[in-house]
Amino acid sequence: MSRPKDPKLEQQRRVHIMAAVALCLSEGSHSSLTLDKVAKVAGVSKGMVTYYFKTKDRLILESMQLFLEQELERLVGIVQEDRPMRERIER
Repeated sequence: MSRPKDPKLEQQRRVHIMAAVALCLSEGSHSSLTLDKVAKVAGVSKGMVTYYFKTKDRLILESMQLFLEQELERLVGIVQEDRPMRERIER
């Protein structure tokens, strides 16, 4: 009998793998990105990467989406800060 999955842990693993994608892409292009490389950077098996992301394209797309969501949150936070406009723009 298999253990029930912990949704929080599952999401943490996905985010961890997507962070590895961001690191890999910061060092090279998407064409040089491989699932093996992502797995190595993330410190997980290639099987775990393919468990969460069935294809390289899906992995890249979801990673980009996560990055954009995080960047949007960061920018909204800056806009809502109680600082002079010039300081917010510089951030």
